[in-house]
Amino acid sequence: MNQTAFSGPSMVLLVRDIEKSIDFYKKLGFSYELVGGPVVQHVHMTRDQVTFILHQAADIRKM
Repeated sequence: MNQTAFSGPSMVLLVRDIEKSIDFYKKLGFSYELVGGPVVQHVHMTRDQVTFILHQAADIRKM
């Protein structure tokens, strides 16, 4: 069985406002990639050797 090497942890951050969150991390020097097709499902934020995912949290008030 082949083993896959891991280079670091993966984190998913649930955020209220994905656009505001992108702007916040861009100001800290992160670049970003929108993922998920015509409707963005999540965003990869990267700086140096760190990458994490921003994901829009569900608004529980609308459930």
